[in-house]
Amino acid sequence: MVAFPVLGGVALGYWLDLKFGTLPWITLVMTLIGASVGPFILFQWVKKVVKNRRERMEEREEEKF
Repeated sequence: MVAFPVLGGVALGYWLDLKFGTLPWITLVMTLIGASVGPFILFQWVKKVVKNRRERMEEREEEKF
C-alpha cells in the first residue's frame, strides 16, 4: 500500500524527465511526493479499520445486554 505511490512517482517522474530532458530532477521530486503520500494513505486506512472494529465491538457489547 505504501509502495504504490512511491512507484507511481518514480514512473511518472522518469517519464516526465525523459520528455523534458531534466533527468533526474522530476523523478526525485515525484519520488519524494510519493514517499510522503504513501504513509498518509496507510494512516488513513488504519484509522478507518480501527474505527470499524470499535463500532463492531460496541455493537457486540450492546447485544449482550
